[in-house]
Amino acid sequence: MNREDTRKAIDVMAAWLDGQEVEFRDTQHPFDSPLGCWQGPPGIWNFARYEYRIKPEPREFWLATHGQYFLTAGEKASGKWPETDDRWIHVREVIE
Repeated sequence: MNREDTRKAIDVMAAWLDGQEVEFRDTQHPFDSPLGCWQGPPGIWNFARYEYRIKPEPREFWLATHGQYFLTAGEKASGKWPETDDRWIHVREVIE
């Protein structure tokens, strides 16, 4: 483990101590399901075998549609979207 890996490990462990959700996945068998997928929370720290991360927050955004096509994605609430009479779809990412 080098210095950068140690910094990342400390950041993840500090976030876990502060109550944030932490996820892990198996780096030795990344394509084996379910161990290749992000899981959480960790039962024991093992940085030699597992990769850890702070669970990301779900993304939210808006899509404007025109017929069957998506025109743009943006933050409708902040006003960063083109004016259109087309349909707007509010998208919330599901992270499990």
